[in-house]
Amino acid sequence: MESLEHSGTVGEYAYNSADFLVLGAIVESVTGRPYVEVLRDRLITPLGMKHSAASAVAAKDLPPGHRLWWGRAVSFDPDFDESGTSYASVTSMLDDLAGYARAKLGVNNTIPRVIRAEMQRPHVESSQDHYGLGWSITDIDGVRVVHHTGATPGYFTHVLMVPEEGTAIVMLANAYGESRAPSLARGAQDVWRISKGEERDPIGGDALLTGLPWIMTGLAVVGLLLGGLSRRRPRRRLLRIPTGIACLLVAGAPWTLPGLF
Repeated sequence: MESLEHSGTVGEYAYNSADFLVLGAIVESVTGRPYVEVLRDRLITPLGMKHSAASAVAAKDLPPGHRLWWGRAVSFDPDFDESGTSYASVTSMLDDLAGYARAKLGVNNTIPRVIRAEMQRPHVESSQDHYGLGWSITDIDGVRVVHHTGATPGYFTHVLMVPEEGTAIVMLANAYGESRAPSLARGAQDVWRISKGEERDPIGGDALLTGLPWIMTGLAVVGLLLGGLSRRRPRRRLLRIPTGIACLLVAGAPWTLPGLF
């Protein structure tokens, strides 16, 4: 905690994974046990989530995820990060998450009603809706929808619940890219509306991020072509070297600059 830099204002929404890391550390401090064990014994096992895991050993058979390169899905198999269990690193399957959603809807009494109500109650306003305890609460046409997305390199998850209807939608994808984030995030809501008899058309991804790899490639090609031309132009020999270096910098910038940020 001493190494963390405080940000945000009490009472205002600001999502930060460090918040959940701190909560995980508090759980370990209170129980005197590793967070992974507490999660297993207090939630995963009682809910019968037999194919869910929060350790590298248990997740060894996890299929690889995919990242998007120039619009194509490319296999990507990152190491399992046990340090991030309290905010992201938990593997699961559709049946297990469906059971988790049912528990959140109160189908059984595994999760006490008072806890469910507190988690799904709006506590602060966010940019587009409200935030409870780990859940977004959105009013869609007068209906309260409780939901949250999650993404790690190569994977995407969305759990969407409509408590008043007793409905839940669970989406899992072993592919993720920021360029496709808008369409992935809308998928669960579209499924819910389709189940109510509505017609929905899928939305596209982020146009700028989708086109960015092509723009970067174009800049690199232009830089290389100009670098080749700089061997003969300008006519003054002393200007050719700095001109060539500048062209090569233009070619290399699209590939080096993103890594700096």
